[in-house]
Formats: sequence, C-alpha cells, structure tokens
Amino acid sequence: MDGLQPITPAGRTPAHAPAAAHAAAHALAPQQGVVGSHWTRQAHHAAKGTADYARALKRRALLVLAVGVGLAVPGAAYFARKPLVYRAEADILITAQKYDPILMGLVSSQLAVKTSESEAEIPNKVAELRGKTLAEKVMSDPGLAVVGGDVSDDPAQELLDALKVVQVGKTNYYHVTLEGVDPARTATMLRVLLTTFKNGAGDDLRGKMETVKEQVRSGLRKQKTELEDIDKALAEILVNSKTIGPGGKLIPQTQYEGLDLAILQKSARLDDLKLKVIAEKNGGAAQPMLDGATLSRLAQLRQDRKLYQGRLKNLKGIARNFDADPAARNYADKLADVESDIAEMNASARSGWTDPSELLTQSLAADIEASRRAAGGLLKQVHESMPEHQRFLGLLDDRKDKLERIGALEARLGEFEIMANSQNEPVRIPDTIVEPTAPIGPKKGIFITLWTLVSFGFGVGLVCLLENLDHTVKFPEQLTHGLSLPLLGVVPRMRRAARIERGGHLWTQSAPDSIEADAYRSLRAGLLGVGVRLGKVVSLMVTSAKAGEGKSTTALNLAATCARAGERTLLVEVDLRRPSLAAVFGAEAGEVGLVDVLNGDLPWQRVVMRTELPYLDYIPAGDGAAVPIELLGSREMAQLVVSLAGHYDRVILDAPAVLGLADCRMLGRIVDAAILVVRSGSQELLPILRAKTMLEQSHVRIAGVVFNGIFEDFENWSSYGMGASDLSNALDPRAAAVLARPDAELNSEAGRRADASAPAVV
Repeated sequence: MDGLQPITPAGRTPAHAPAAAHAAAHALAPQQGVVGSHWTRQAHHAAKGTADYARALKRRALLVLAVGVGLAVPGAAYFARKPLVYRAEADILITAQKYDPILMGLVSSQLAVKTSESEAEIPNKVAELRGKTLAEKVMSDPGLAVVGGDVSDDPAQELLDALKVVQVGKTNYYHVTLEGVDPARTATMLRVLLTTFKNGAGDDLRGKMETVKEQVRSGLRKQKTELEDIDKALAEILVNSKTIGPGGKLIPQTQYEGLDLAILQKSARLDDLKLKVIAEKNGGAAQPMLDGATLSRLAQLRQDRKLYQGRLKNLKGIARNFDADPAARNYADKLADVESDIAEMNASARSGWTDPSELLTQSLAADIEASRRAAGGLLKQVHESMPEHQRFLGLLDDRKDKLERIGALEARLGEFEIMANSQNEPVRIPDTIVEPTAPIGPKKGIFITLWTLVSFGFGVGLVCLLENLDHTVKFPEQLTHGLSLPLLGVVPRMRRAARIERGGHLWTQSAPDSIEADAYRSLRAGLLGVGVRLGKVVSLMVTSAKAGEGKSTTALNLAATCARAGERTLLVEVDLRRPSLAAVFGAEAGEVGLVDVLNGDLPWQRVVMRTELPYLDYIPAGDGAAVPIELLGSREMAQLVVSLAGHYDRVILDAPAVLGLADCRMLGRIVDAAILVVRSGSQELLPILRAKTMLEQSHVRIAGVVFNGIFEDFENWSSYGMGASDLSNALDPRAAAVLARPDAELNSEAGRRADASAPAVV
C-alpha cells in the first residue's frame, strides 16, 4: 500500500452494508437525472464563445492551412497570369447646338418641339458616345486591324466595358478613358472612337441645319404660291365688279358720301335763306318770329346735326359693313330726329314770315329732296355690293399678311445661314492621343495578398462553422455541468509507442513517469475522495455510454496504478460480448475464466492469473459464446463479487457499455460504485445523460466520470503539459528489467507476494 487508505466517515454505510442503507443512498438518483437533463438542454443549446472557436482553430489548424493554401495557390496563379492594363485618356468638349426659336416656330410646330429638347442635347451626345452603335462602327474601322491584338467574340461590348466618360465639374468638358492590355491598340481605339464621334456629331449638325433651311425655303415657296393665288383672286374681282374702284373703294359709296355732303351744304344754305326770308318779312331785317329759347334750341340742334354728320363720315371710313353697323344706324336715326326738329322749328317760323324769295327757298328744298332720293338709291347699291367688297378687303388683308410673313422668313433665313456658317464644332477633341507607357494595374502583389487573406479567412470560417455545428463533448466542464457528477480524473490522449502498447491497449506502467501515468494516479486519488462521500469502495465497475470510449484501457491502467500503490488489485473482465484484455496479459482466447466460475465448473482461485506487476491479478472473461448474458446478474455473480471484495483491496470490473445493453444495469447493483468513462469529442452530451439516467434508474451508485483522451487545453490540467516527458525516455529501468524477465518467474513472484499478503480463502 502507498499509505493512502480509503477512509469511511462516521455514519457512512460501506458498500456491502445492508440493502436498506444502500437504497437510501440512492434515493436522490431520479432527481439528479432531472437536473442532468436540464443542464443537457442548456449545454446543447448554449452559444459558443470566443474561447471555443479559438480552441477549434488551434485543433484544426491543418484544415485552415489546407483550405487557405488550396484557395490561395490557384488564386495567386490566376492573378499572376493576368495581363497588365494600360489606360489611354483624353478631354473633349461637347457644345450644345444653337437654333433660332422664332424661325423654328415659323417653319414647323414639330421642329419647335424639338427645339425645346435642346437642354438634353449634351446628355444625349454623351449617351451616344457610350452607345453600342458607335462602338460597333469603331470596331469595324480598318485602321484597328493594323494595330492587331486579340479580339473577343463581341469587340463592341469589350470596348464599352473598358470605356469611361466622366464630366469635369459642371462644365461641358468630359474626361474620356479607355483601358486595354495593348497600349498601342488602346490609344488607336480611343482616337478612332473620338474621331468617329466628332464626325458623326458634325454630320448630324449639318444635316439639321440643312433640314431647317429646306423647311424654311419650302415655307417661302408655299407662302409665295398663296400670295400669287390671292393676287389672281383680287384681279378677277376688279375685272368683273362694276362697283369697286381701282383703290379698292366702292364707287356707290364714294358717290353717296359726296351727295350726302352736298345735301348737308344745301340744307345749311336753305336754313340761311329761310332766316333771311323771315327777316325780310319783319321789316327787311332778319327778325324771325322766334323767342330766345327757341333760337337757342335751334342753334343746339344745328350743332348736333354737324356732330352726327361727322361721326357718320368717320364710320364710313372704318366700318366694313356701314349699313349693318349698329353705331352707324344709331347716329343716322339721331341725325334724322335732329333734322326733323329743325324743319319743324323752321316751319313754325315761316308761318309768320313773308318773303318774296320763298320761291327760291322752295326750289332749294325740292333740290335737297331729290338729292336725298338719289342718296337712297346709292345706299341701296352699297348694300348690294357689300359682300363682294368685304371679300375683296379680306383678300387685301391676307395679301398684306403673306407679304409680312414672306419678308420675315427671308430675313430670318438670311440670319440663320450666317449663324450656320459661323456655328462652332459640336465636339472638339485633342489633336493626338498619347500612347500610355506605364500600366495602371493590376496590382498583383496587393491582389495576391488580399486573396491569400481571404483564402485563409475561408479556412477560418469553415472551422468556425464546423465548430458551431459540432455539439460533441470536448471539455470536462461540459460533463460536470451537464451530468451533475464529480469529475474523478482527466486523461490525455495517450501517445502510442511500441513498448507500451499491448493487445490494442496502452499500458502506462511501462512509462511510470509519463503524464499519462500521472493522470491515472490522479484518477486513483479521486477514488479515495469518493470513499469519503460514498463509503468504502472496493468493487468498482468501469463502463461507458457507448463502445470505443476507452473504458477497458481506463480499467487496465487504473488497476495497474492501484497495484503500484500497494493495493491488492484484481482486474475482472466482465464484458462477455467483446472481451479485449486477454491479449494484454498473454492469455489465450477461450481459456477458463469468469464464465467457468459462474457456471460452477471452477472456483475463482483457479482462474486468477498472476501478472508481471506485483499486487495485480487478472480474471479473464472466458468463453462466453454459449452463456446467457443474464448470468451477470445472477446470485452467483453477486456472491463472487462479495468474495473477491473480501480478499482484495480493490476489485475493478471492465464492464460493457450502458446504452442498448442490460449488462451494466445488472452488474451495477452488486458493486460498490461505478465510474463512467467519456472520450473527448466522441459524442454529444445527450447519450451520456441517457446512460447516467439508466444507471440511476437501476440504483447504481455512480462515483463520477473520467474524461478520457483530452487533446485540447490539457496544459490547464497538468503542471508540466503534454511535452513534459517523452515516452521513449520515461520508461522506468526497473519496469524494463521486470518486462525482460520470463513470464513464469514473474508469475511465481507475484503469486508469492499475493499469497503472503492475502487472507485465507473462505
């Protein structure tokens, strides 16, 4: 013994105590399963932190390197093979075309609409410069074939993709650049492009100017033709009409106006004669038989007559239809009323007037009446010829308008021709395009560096994605939180060496100073602490949730560690389905073993094998091919465990896996405690939790868990780290000497030591 004895506290029931106390110790098992399930859900759905991803990157550094290099190398080769790009550039000026809006409006309303769109002329030109039509015309230029160069399936689109047109500030200057892999071809393409664009803009401007001129000339010809038609119509009217004079006035109207004036004069003379007659009748003087008021009224009537006569005369000069004009009729009616009043007043005055010149007055009155009848006839002729005269006047107005329009068009056409001849070029380009000498890209070093960073970023992202999708248990803390069980020990991933590997298992007793051996010594120390909590633990079952967790290796090395500590240790292989420890101790498969003891064929002392390690004995499984598995839960098995616990300080059972099998659940009821082995990264927490729940439901006392095969963060579980010792240098010379001795000698020595210290067999 190494001096570390399991201590049984006061009041604590040993493992082989009465069943009542043993059942009381397991009363809380279902509750622990509920807590474990709660922690499982939390651990399964918990978001991983930065430290988890950092450990994943450290663990999968080779994957990051493989992805990064696998993407970076072809990417770097691609960028390295990319040809150099050259840029030819030039500044051009695009000028808006000038139009005469009045001329355009006179020519055609459609052209006037186009003139309103002149504000979009420069953007349209820029769009034309970037258009595919111009690019196709440029690429068909024979001058480009001389320069040579590779031509793609769509050279026009290639030109457009490499072309950039940028406005310089808010001016009409534009900076045009063209990129290509051949500097000479690029400069030539830009020169041909700008020349073709300039020529096209000039041709377009000249075409528009000629179109405008032709429209104006056509309009002039049309106006002159219409003027000739008007002149012909006027001449025809003058030839056929008997009432229209050469000046365009009506002959009856002129006669009427002259006769009317004569009537007015004769009327005034008649009035004077009448006054004179009245005066002569009153003593030779002009003493009419009228009072002052009547005379004033007569004078006022004469003034009104002159006023109305003047207004009628003015209306005849400006009114086209004099007789139908309402104002003329109004003034004529008023004039008739005034003359009637004057005649009445003169008649009243003549009643008291006696003059020998009355005959002359009567003759003049008769003459006036005859003139009035003649004026009425002339007025009738005026009315009859008025429609023809109105048509004649309309033709005269049309002729005047045509003459004005023809004059305006001729004047505008002359100004437009001067403006067209002095119009600036719509597009100005530089005389020469300088061939580029220095490439503008690609920056191969920068691209390769960035692609390399992106490639390794893909690798890092892939590792982080895999880590995010990976919910397997990799660290001991996940077990302690998820299962609510104590952690008995942490075993690193064991480094394989030919001198310590036996039967597929790694036996650390060949390297007692290695960190692996230290891990199993720490596991044994954890078992001593379990003895304080659960009572004395002699019979111990080592199991796992599924196969492949390393439970057999753990049972083997734990038994060897206890034996090296001086404990009389027995390793029993109870995994009848897949026994694996026989090859470690040189036993033949199918030899006598546990099956023979349980069948009652042999006592257990006959099947015990002495090993080369003092204080360590081994019972193989035997031939379990035709043995029912229920034999492990039989009374014979329980009696055997009790008997073995009475002869050894430590009985370690290498049991089968828990899930899907009933073996462990039957064995766990007859041992003092069980430990659950979990391999790092082999499975998720849920299967482990189910295994724990199944053991607790079978009232198996679980001492704790052993975290096996840890390969990350082990430096935080060891004072020396993984590189503290090398297996090739850690072999104990005494262990090597022991291993070199014959097996018979080793077995006899181990038997003597065991017999000397073992109690008598009951």
